[in-house]
Amino acid sequence: MFLNKILEMIVENETTIDCDFLCVFFPFYFIIAIICDENFIKEKIIEKNCTRKMVYAFLGNIIYFCLFSATIICNPYHSYKFQVFYFFLYLMFCINLVIVSFINLLKNNSNVRIILYLYEINKLIISIDYLNFVKKSYWFYFTVVVLLWIINMTGKLIFDVYWTWIRVIFCSLSIIFDLDMGHTISVVYMLTIKTDMWSNIVKNTNFDNPCDDECENSFRRMKLKRMQKVMKLISEVCFIIHTSSFISSFIFFQMTMDIIISHILGVTICLSKLLFVELILCLACEEFYSKTNYARSIVISKSSQNVESRRIWKNIRRLIDANMKKMSACGCFNLDAVTLLYFCSVITSHVIVLLQFAFL
Repeated sequence: MFLNKILEMIVENETTIDCDFLCVFFPFYFIIAIICDENFIKEKIIEKNCTRKMVYAFLGNIIYFCLFSATIICNPYHSYKFQVFYFFLYLMFCINLVIVSFINLLKNNSNVRIILYLYEINKLIISIDYLNFVKKSYWFYFTVVVLLWIINMTGKLIFDVYWTWIRVIFCSLSIIFDLDMGHTISVVYMLTIKTDMWSNIVKNTNFDNPCDDECENSFRRMKLKRMQKVMKLISEVCFIIHTSSFISSFIFFQMTMDIIISHILGVTICLSKLLFVELILCLACEEFYSKTNYARSIVISKSSQNVESRRIWKNIRRLIDANMKKMSACGCFNLDAVTLLYFCSVITSHVIVLLQFAFL
């Protein structure tokens, strides 16, 4: 059956990945080794992280805490308010790194499995035309994030008299979270493309006498539920981290309104970078939901066209409804296009109030 061919079973013991497919996720995937993932992909082979590399990752966390201690000790601020705020702000960076490292150790093969699932789907639904576009999109994201980071660090060193090299090194490592978010965005975007391609193939194909059991079992073998769990795990942790960073940066913006020359540039660029990352993620998730609804509508249409295969299409629709749910940040709010509108509404309200007090 053609549908059975599209949705054939994923091989669990697959250990090699095509380099052309794997390079799509570069330069995000190398971050996984830094945040203590037990499994990693080297060239095109999935390997088990040896104890030595896990020790290196653990030492990286220790070094980050040492940089945190040195940054706090060398804090040039005399104001108690700024000292306390910087302590909790930088401590949050360390806690975020520990949380991400712990999650990757606890779910050590999650990132590898998500790549394997996408690779198997890519072999079943092949389209070479979009690969270059996807690569360029990922490199655009990477370039913008790194460029904003370089501008921020350089500007702070030039214009901020309180900015030291130890703070530059410590704050520069926070780019790990932005690149980790980029990996999540790449996974969501790749799945969005494959969902759209699957929908178009099913829409343009006539299934005269499909075998219900085979088609239904084949769809189940796509491991949509497992894939959704992995995506949910990745998105929840990353988005909570970025949301907390966004809120803390905005609080810092409020606290430093009276120190315009030395702080406003760096905080503005930092907020722009965080807003850009979260905007891309929310738009990617919204596009994924749109393609999922499109696939659901096609399944409903197919179930009404062929009475004999109605049961299989209803079961596929049930699987889509059960597994393809909106991703959320630990249940606090969903990741969609409306999320950024809420953020912008809150930010606009606070800025208006601050400007009113500033001109009194």
